[in-house]
Amino acid sequence: MEDDLILGESIHEILLEAGYAVDWITDGQKACEATFENDYNLYIFDINVPSINGFDLVEQLRGADDLTPTIFISAMSDMAALSKGFKVGADDYIKKPFYPEELLLRIEARFLRKESP
Repeated sequence: MEDDLILGESIHEILLEAGYAVDWITDGQKACEATFENDYNLYIFDINVPSINGFDLVEQLRGADDLTPTIFISAMSDMAALSKGFKVGADDYIKKPFYPEELLLRIEARFLRKESP
């Protein structure tokens, strides 16, 4: 979920090129609906988006027992935002701006940990 069209398009293309299936959503309410309609392996959420912000969305998902791993990407880089991100249930937090390769590395690390015995 990313409402910045340029960044969202970049992330979308990078993930597709890396072989991932991707649903790109720009709005918190639509993302919430998509989480109930689809079975995702990972969420990548911006925080400041229309309708429902990323913090509230993850908190709602965790309250509904949706434990899908979640990575926040955000320009909110202060310790309060970082702390809140982890408190609501994020598994990782990437501060904008970031290198696209960093996102791929973190995704790969998440899946490698999941596959390890």
